[in-house]
Order: sequence, then structure tokens, then C-alpha cells
Amino acid sequence: MSEEEAKAKAAAAGEDDEEEEFLASLKKKKKKKGKAATEQPKELPTGESDYTYSQLLTRVFEKLRANNPDMDKRKKFTVKVPQVVRDGSKKSAFTNFQDFWKTLNRPQDHLLNFILAELGTSGSIDGNNCLILKGRYQPKHIENQLRQYINEYVQCAMCHSLETDLLKDANTRLYQLSCRTCNATRTVQPIQTGYHAQTKRKKK
Repeated sequence: MSEEEAKAKAAAAGEDDEEEEFLASLKKKKKKKGKAATEQPKELPTGESDYTYSQLLTRVFEKLRANNPDMDKRKKFTVKVPQVVRDGSKKSAFTNFQDFWKTLNRPQDHLLNFILAELGTSGSIDGNNCLILKGRYQPKHIENQLRQYINEYVQCAMCHSLETDLLKDANTRLYQLSCRTCNATRTVQPIQTGYHAQTKRKKK
């Protein structure tokens, strides 16, 4: 083999090696891309912006419990079943009305006005502290109104405690619901007077 043939053969072998190295590098790049696609992204540093809503809510209640040790030791409320009986042919008597406004720690007139407005009727308190309502009503009717009253004017929207106070702002004349358990406050809606149907009396 001449010297020129040997040089040509060596040059051809060098080109083959370079081509193999180039193909091998391409394969390595493809493997790296595939691995990067399958790998899970690394966790970002934990900050408040990375928490979910439920996690943030849990953290809030943990801080509330830390600042209020008696939060989980609240006393249990037992609300009695409303006792409603017929009073004559056109009236109903809510006999244990007094027990409710005392248990819920609310002014008598406030609960009275709410029930009258929601039922769209009139009524008054008799000598035995019974609420006399105009119309025929069953215990379930009164119970529905009491549940609505508790949700709106008694129960805390944050911790759902019933240990709350209803305070009237002297400047705005609006009622504020203040929770004794978590110290949350919110403004409650004024009692809206219900619709009363009016009929004309027939002339005699």
C-alpha cells in the first residue's frame, strides 16, 4: 500500500468516527429531553401565595385557637322545639317564645319583629309572655323562621359559634354581629317588613 492510499484510508476512518460521535450526541440530547419531560418539577419555596384555600383556612383557625384557648371548649346550645297551640279560631299562641330570645341572647322586640315580618302577620306578647299571632300556624312554621333568624342574626359566619352579641351602632344605626369565640364581626341586614295583603271591606 502506497503512502497516499494509507492517508486516504485514515482520512475516511476519521470522517466515520466524527459521524458516529455526532449521531451519539444527538441520541444523548433526545434522552435528556425525554427525561426532563417525565421528571416532576421541583417544589417551589413554600410561601403564603403557594397555599391552597383549604390550607390557608386551616392556618387561620390554628392561629385563632392559639390566641383563643377556649375556642374548642364552647358551651353547647340546646334550642327547644317551639310550642304552638291554637288560641281561639283565628289566632295561634307561641307559648315558649320567652325561652328562645333568652337562650339566643337577643332582644325580645328584635326576635318578635323578625317573626312578624317573615310571617307577614301581626301579634303581641300577652301577660304570660306568650307570643299571640294572628292566623293559624303550626310548630314547623315557627321553626323555619327561628332557623332563618339564627343563621342571619346569631350564628358566626367564620367559626359557626352561637356565642355572639348583637350590637347597634349609634352612628350608622346598623346592627353588628360580634363573635365572642373568634372575635369576628359582620354587619347584619335590617329586618324587612313583610308584605301584608289589604282587602277592602264590603259596604253594608
